Amino acid sequence: MDTVTPQSEWDEALARLLAFFAALEFGGIEHRTSLAMRLLSEARERHSENSGISPVETAMDVASESLEKWFAQVLAESHLSPANRVAVGLFAVRATNAGTVWPAALLSDLPPADLRAALSRVSTRTGPDLAITSMTSRKMDYGAMQVIAQETWHKFAWAPILRAAGIWTAIFFAVLFAYGRLFPQ
Repeated sequence: MDTVTPQSEWDEALARLLAFFAALEFGGIEHRTSLAMRLLSEARERHSENSGISPVETAMDVASESLEKWFAQVLAESHLSPANRVAVGLFAVRATNAGTVWPAALLSDLPPADLRAALSRVSTRTGPDLAITSMTSRKMDYGAMQVIAQETWHKFAWAPILRAAGIWTAIFFAVLFAYGRLFPQ
């Protein structure tokens, strides 16, 4: 038996797609809406084949695959692995401000040559891969600063504060006395 998906789930999928494209700064509202509607219709077709996956997840999968295909087409000359192509492509879109310069070209069928050239000119170089190792916790060694920090924060003395307050009070009354002597009324 076919299950009917509530309209609210498709509304949520559309809202997520619009928010996704807004976060990526893909063109204006009109372009983002047309992109989202195009991907949503593809997601509806895919969802009719496999209704076990939620509409939001299906729509985001379609968007992800669409980005992968588009960046494979746009960055075809670059020597990027398919796993890194979308990340580098999204970085290049942000770095070149392609969303405002070519607002209708993003995720279009035929991207302009100048957009391709601009995106392929962006160079990225990442650091080494992260290697997870086993580390045991140990006490922090502050070195010479540890003695100063302990004296400052762990031992509070009222004597310097009272001494400073007394000195400033004496200075205040001395200045007040001198002012009264120099400028009598």
